[in-house]
Amino acid sequence: MARTPIDKPRVFISYAWESDEYKDRVRSFATELRSAGVDVVLDQWELREGNDMNAFMEASVADESVTNVLILLSPKYEEKANARAGGVGTETQIISPEVYGRVSQTKFLPVVFMRNPDGSIPKPAYLKSLLHFDLSNIDSYGSEYRRLVQALYGVELLPKPELGTKPAWVDEIDAPSSRVLLALDRLKGNEPPQIKRAAFESELATALDAIARWNKSPADYNCQFKYLNMYLDVLPLRNDFNRIAKCYPYVENGHTLVADALERLSRNLREVQGDWHNTELKETLVHELFLYFVAIMQGYGDARALGDVLSREYQFDQHSNRYLGFGMFYHHDDELSSEVGYRDGQSYISPMAKFWLENIDPDTCTGEAFILADELCFNAAILLGRESVGDTWFPKTYIYDGNYAVMRRFANGLRSESRLEKAAAIFGFKNPESFVDRFREVEVLDKAGEYKEYRYRNAYGSAPLLCHFVASEQLGKKA
Repeated sequence: MARTPIDKPRVFISYAWESDEYKDRVRSFATELRSAGVDVVLDQWELREGNDMNAFMEASVADESVTNVLILLSPKYEEKANARAGGVGTETQIISPEVYGRVSQTKFLPVVFMRNPDGSIPKPAYLKSLLHFDLSNIDSYGSEYRRLVQALYGVELLPKPELGTKPAWVDEIDAPSSRVLLALDRLKGNEPPQIKRAAFESELATALDAIARWNKSPADYNCQFKYLNMYLDVLPLRNDFNRIAKCYPYVENGHTLVADALERLSRNLREVQGDWHNTELKETLVHELFLYFVAIMQGYGDARALGDVLSREYQFDQHSNRYLGFGMFYHHDDELSSEVGYRDGQSYISPMAKFWLENIDPDTCTGEAFILADELCFNAAILLGRESVGDTWFPKTYIYDGNYAVMRRFANGLRSESRLEKAAAIFGFKNPESFVDRFREVEVLDKAGEYKEYRYRNAYGSAPLLCHFVASEQLGKKA
């Protein structure tokens, strides 16, 4: 339920009278709120000798100018509320009907002020279902206090993201061909290993040959966004390849066969002359297919396969007189970027990423997994030193990793000894020690500004390196 902005918040504080020290703490909290522009109704300030306490409490809770009632939870408060004893008991009788009677109420806000001796939250029965703020922990007090004040002003603590557009694949009837289904059954069955391998190689070749032979051009389309529609038309071929690639674990060293097949397709596209738009689209598709394959291997948790694919040498480049790394699959498509922006009337920071994510193949991976694959490739290129020979990888999708949550989650896992060992394998290192050594080198270079150019000019943040989220001295320190 959306909050209503409040210009001048006014709150009543309900709490249990305990020690003088506790009452001083409550008063200090109320003073802190007032300094933040929140008007506070507090009995210590409002009541005088001879005043009716019950009438004061009832009037304060019912007062329409009071925008929120803060219920400060403590062991004594829970005890008195459940027993309906003392002033707290009176307030409970006043407040509980309001809480029980209004399913969507937001006026009454429980605030954990002091925990039980065992660390549990002293929440009375009638408040059990309400979410709370927690000011009982000194380490998180600052952030929780900020959240509370934002709530008192009616500011959304987690604004709901804008509603996107319907993905193109929703209306598609995207069933795999009967040939692909038959091949999948054979690969998952009890055929001898050599038969499975032959079938897998054959299906990979067939899937990629279908892409290579796909021969449409903008002239075949009578619509405004010709290139976009070309790309949409080739997506079923993309999905067929993904379904075959997902079966690589059924074949010994199947990941190598997939990487070899993608390399052959990429090399052939560079050597064969054809319609410029058609070739451009296919090179972009190879980039996308490689990211899907990385996501597939990561999804299986197959660190060895992923490390092989990311660290191996591919085609020999006579121009540079060296073997290329996986950067040979990288491609930037100006035509696609231009049409996505024109279609939506938007100046996207990364139109290619926008298009890929809105047309994600949901049977292969999620959007988050696709983004992680892109960010892993970027980090692999840096860690393996590929950028020093001009064979790097820029993660086009990183701006869709909100608050770097995807990369942050992966990086934080490296604090674990077992995750560190797996990460070393993912990035092609022989052991965790050599990975940590290189990680430390990248960390130093990053602090010196070596990688600051890896960012979109009009984006807030830079492309995420692992060392942005976890320090080298923290690696593998948890069992």
